Amino acid sequence: MVCIDNYNVTRGLLSADNAGQNLSDRILIQLSSGSPKQAFELDEWIKGFGGEYIDGVIRPYPQGIGAGDAQILFAGLESSYLQCLPFLNCLGGDLQYLGSNIKTAAVIEMASLTFDLCSYIGVMHGARICESEGINVGAFASTYPDNSPANYLANIIHSDDFENPGATLAVWDAALKGIQTQANEAGINSEVPDFISTFFKPALSAGCAEEDVAAIVKVLRSNDAR
Repeated sequence: MVCIDNYNVTRGLLSADNAGQNLSDRILIQLSSGSPKQAFELDEWIKGFGGEYIDGVIRPYPQGIGAGDAQILFAGLESSYLQCLPFLNCLGGDLQYLGSNIKTAAVIEMASLTFDLCSYIGVMHGARICESEGINVGAFASTYPDNSPANYLANIIHSDDFENPGATLAVWDAALKGIQTQANEAGINSEVPDFISTFFKPALSAGCAEEDVAAIVKVLRSNDAR
């Protein structure tokens, strides 16, 4: 089981000292960040060594691992997945097998992240609406369930505490770049992720890379019409 930064690092580790030769008759489960194309390429590469591959995606933040609602997505040969399932159950209570198409977990993850990022930008502008009208952003947060992303982001903005992120702005930016790359590779319109990136770039330039993604609101505040 591999859970590191990205697929390129995985390939580097498995290529060093011919480590890939040890994959014969083994199942590799990848839980690192990657694209549908990378999942397909790694699957083909591992098959070349006589191994089997399961591609996985962890949905919750690290602190959510092991929880009953921790959702983790998997794709690959069903027989391989079922063989590994007893070991995977400790990771979360909401494991979902999505079928034999090795790209599926990464595709669903990118689609979900796109939705998340669009909604995050909406929450930040919603917070600015509240601030501009003298309404407590905490009241905005309270209209959403306690465990919802909107509640989480609005409360961070309300407290102005961006220092303890579940995932940093830099991590989210890497995911956004992956979504843009997928659009280019698949030949689909990229205007949505490109639009989102217009909020990320100034926040990164302002030194918010290691802060919570909600720190984008600071750039929105600084760019208010005068």
